[in-house]
Amino acid sequence: PISTAPDTEKDEYETALACVLSRRQSGDIVIVCADTNASIGRGCLGGQNVNYGAVGSHGIDFLNDSGRRLRSFMELHDLAALSSFFKKPFYGTWLHPCSKLQKQLDHIMISRCDLKRFTDAGACCGQLI
Repeated sequence: PISTAPDTEKDEYETALACVLSRRQSGDIVIVCADTNASIGRGCLGGQNVNYGAVGSHGIDFLNDSGRRLRSFMELHDLAALSSFFKKPFYGTWLHPCSKLQKQLDHIMISRCDLKRFTDAGACCGQLI
């Protein structure tokens, strides 16, 4: 849902995604690619160890309300935002039309336990929408 969508619409989306995630079986590799309109920031909130959180230490250091909500969902369902665990020169996936600041609103989420399977992830220069 877009950032201005009512909370009920966001709740329905999260409930549907949680339902799909609940069907995963042992050995499944979960990869969720989503245009979330959520800026999730970087690093762990509340002093948590980066090795255990949903968001790694890399990315754009900006967090919005949708990002807080997504981070909570990822923590609850043991997901991780993949690109936040790799140092890259670019993280922006959208360019704000007025401020011209890059925002990272699109995310690839994986099961936290599968993070070790990946060696790289991130945005490319010039892919901004």
